[in-house]
Order: sequence, then C-alpha cells, then structure tokens
Amino acid sequence: MACAAIAGMPPDFGLYTAMITAIVGALFGSSWHAVSGPTTAVPVLVFGELSDIFAPG
Repeated sequence: MACAAIAGMPPDFGLYTAMITAIVGALFGSSWHAVSGPTTAVPVLVFGELSDIFAPG
C-alpha cells in the first residue's frame, strides 16, 4: 500500500499487487532464500521521509 501511495495510486492497487506477487511466486518457484510478497517496511519509511519534502502524486 505504501508503494502505491508513493506512486500516487489508490491503496487498493498495493493490495492487489501484493496478492498477485505472492500467488505468482508460489506457482512458479520457491526457495529458502527468496521471499515473495509484502515483507518489507522500507516503502513506509521512504514515504514518511519524503512526504514532507514532496507532494504525493
């Protein structure tokens, strides 16, 4: 949702992307070392820092 907000898109797009990524990752490959899905907090931190400087969208 944070990546969608940073890109100026509705938060729904972020949820759809997270679901599709997890499904495609589960169907076409798996690994003990690779993670597919919404598992990082970096976009939230980047958005929090840059939202004061730049207007979203």
